[in-house]
Amino acid sequence: MIRFVDVRGQGLGENFAFWNTVYDQFIYLGGEMAWSNWEEFEEVAMRFMSPGDIERYRRLSPAWVERCPDDDVEAWACGNSEAGK
Repeated sequence: MIRFVDVRGQGLGENFAFWNTVYDQFIYLGGEMAWSNWEEFEEVAMRFMSPGDIERYRRLSPAWVERCPDDDVEAWACGNSEAGK
């Protein structure tokens, strides 16, 4: 099973990752394990996954992932503060 992981505020400079519960490790694609925004993830994933698999990951992700096109992990519009949720 794959789980979405919110890694904002963890000192990584990224916003999210995915966890594989079967292997007990983060999903690793093209040398990356965490991404700032959906476009960044999708660009890498397209080289390793089918469109159906990418859509599955999209459905696992909360709406703020697609609303945050930049790398500002503190932006309230991206759901990082109580006011922005």
